[in-house]
Amino acid sequence: MGTRRLLLLAVILLLAAVALYRAGDAGAWLFAQLKVHQVQVAAFAEREPWLAGAAYAALFVAATSLSVPVATVLTIGAGAVFGFAEALVLPVLAGATGATLVMLL
Repeated sequence: MGTRRLLLLAVILLLAAVALYRAGDAGAWLFAQLKVHQVQVAAFAEREPWLAGAAYAALFVAATSLSVPVATVLTIGAGAVFGFAEALVLPVLAGATGATLVMLL
């Protein structure tokens, strides 16, 4: 991925994070949406566990690297969707990856 594309992606994610922050409590909004769609998300995670895990990890890495304060909600959501073992591993690895990206960039 070229530098321009990566920069464009970062700007878009930053604008989305600012919009969520300006709209109110992003954590409460994410938690409410997860509660509404928990059955569908859990069913998708059962059908496609690798894709769901990768999508969750990418979301967590993006949130962590952009310093969006939703890590608690995402971690609780992982427990609701993936179960204990996956919710123990995925947020730790994704959080460490996001923090590493912040330090490298």
